Order: sequence, then structure tokens, then C-alpha cells
Amino acid sequence: MIRIRKFDHQFTEMLHCRTNLSVQRLNNYLADPGPDNVHDMRTSIRRLVSAYGLVPKTLRKKKATRFVCQYVKFFKINGPIRDCDIMLEKVAGHNSAKSFAQYLSERRKRCVYGALDVAVSLSVLPTPRLTLDSYDAITSRFQKNSLRLVSEIQALVFQAMGDIRAQNKLHCMRIAVKKLRYLMEMQPGNYNDQMVSRLKNLQNMLGRIHDSDMFVDFASKKMKRYPALEPLVNHEKDWRRSEFERLSSVLGRYSGSL
Repeated sequence: MIRIRKFDHQFTEMLHCRTNLSVQRLNNYLADPGPDNVHDMRTSIRRLVSAYGLVPKTLRKKKATRFVCQYVKFFKINGPIRDCDIMLEKVAGHNSAKSFAQYLSERRKRCVYGALDVAVSLSVLPTPRLTLDSYDAITSRFQKNSLRLVSEIQALVFQAMGDIRAQNKLHCMRIAVKKLRYLMEMQPGNYNDQMVSRLKNLQNMLGRIHDSDMFVDFASKKMKRYPALEPLVNHEKDWRRSEFERLSSVLGRYSGSL
């Protein structure tokens, strides 16, 4: 059950912290667009969007909105790069997949080359700082968004549980779980620590299944060119089935307790 505490000036500081962290992660990315920095940068942007999304439109400033929108675009640009990193990790150590790994590495380099130009343009944006006088509307939006996400997750649990083919439902659930987790983390004190822990566990499981689905879908399309991928794809499918069984068990416990 969600416990809600009214927001105060600490929300503004939290929003600024998330903004500054995104800038810091962008600088780390510019210095080294490696897998860890790509992942960390994308996570910081998700948290920034969660916080800024609670600010009513009437209180948003054009510069702040532009800043967030540009970072969201950069987040999307780095999606294919993150996919390459996940697949490279899955084929690492498999000598039979060396040629496929080389293909992924070259694909990643091309994506990074274009992303770095965007990163440079983002690095010169002034860092916005909002001033808020009232937090009642933010608390109200937090409650509304949280309850909507809980309802969405519960509906998706009902639709996806027991259906191993429900890739799209699981993907939507993963996104909703992330959004809810990053919202819950903004509440002052330890009001929702137990829920955050549950959401983090569920997010990790859904993330592993999503990564598996992405790998299987992509690698299956490349098997004609890289026949050595077939045993890896079959192994991944077997792992995915067992992981889905574990997920179904967890969903059964969590469905009524979010």
C-alpha cells in the first residue's frame, strides 16, 4: 500500500539533485561512452523525468522543459547502444560467436559516433533551477500518478501471468514498474522502502526477461548470416522459460500488495 507524505521544499532540492546528476552523467558519457556510463546516464534521465513530471505545467519554465526534452531525446538515441551492450555481454566468452560480437561492436561504434554529437550539444545547455512556492499540486500529482501506475501494473499482471508469449505486456509492465519505483524514491523518509524494494526486485526480473527477448529476436534475424548463433539462441530461450516461471510466482505474490 502506498503511503503518501506531503512534499515540501525538499522536493525542489531533489529535483535539482536529479538535474545535476544527469549533467554529471552526461559529462562521464562524453569522457567515456562505455556500457556503464551509458546505463548510468539513461537511469539518471529516467529519474529526472519522474521528478519533473510532478511539476504542474503552469509552474514549468521553458528553459527547464527544453532541457528535459533534450535529455529525453538523448535517452532514446542511446537505446540501440544499450541493446548492443546487452547482447555483447550475452555472447562474451563464446568463441563461436566472435564474428557476431564483432558485428555488434561495429554497430555500437556507429551509434556512439552519432550520439556523441548530440551529447556535445547537450553539454552547453544551461542547467535549469526551478523556484516553487507551493507543493500541494505536486503532492496531488504524485498521488494521482502513483495510483494510476499501480492500477496499470495490476492490470498487466492479470493479463501477463501464465502467458509466456506476452512480451509486449511484460515490456509495458517493466516500464510502469520503473516509473513507480522512481516516484516512490522521491517520498521523504522511509515511507515506502518496502514497496521500493519489491519494485526493484520486480524491475530486475522483468529487465532480464526483456533483455532475453530482445537478444532472441535480434539474433534470430541474424542466424542466416551467423549460423553459430543457433545454440546460443536456443539456450537463451530455455533460460527465458525458466525465468518466466520464477516471475509468474513473484507476480502472484505481488499482485495484491503493490
